[in-house]
Amino acid sequence: MKKNLTLLFCLSLTFFLCQKVELKKITDSSQIFKGEIAGIPITLQLKFSGIVDCHQYQHFVDGWYYYDKYQKKIPLTGVYDLGNLYLFNFGNNQKKRPKLLKKK
Repeated sequence: MKKNLTLLFCLSLTFFLCQKVELKKITDSSQIFKGEIAGIPITLQLKFSGIVDCHQYQHFVDGWYYYDKYQKKIPLTGVYDLGNLYLFNFGNNQKKRPKLLKKK
């Protein structure tokens, strides 16, 4: 009986010591908005993607919007500055231009 308990204790001890527990902070900074452009309903999703030059109130934003009727996502990038939101779509250069915007 003593041997069984010792064996069970050793097995459970190795099981508990071999477990890796890792806590990660997950924050989702994305927001979904609904609205209209010229009376046509749209859906817009934006998320914060970085801080502009260490300025506490300016953030880069990335996201997309689509007309609810078609649901084809149109990529956006821009800057949120103290309540003002400036969004841009660079068309065919959408992958290159946001990098230039963030550098400037």
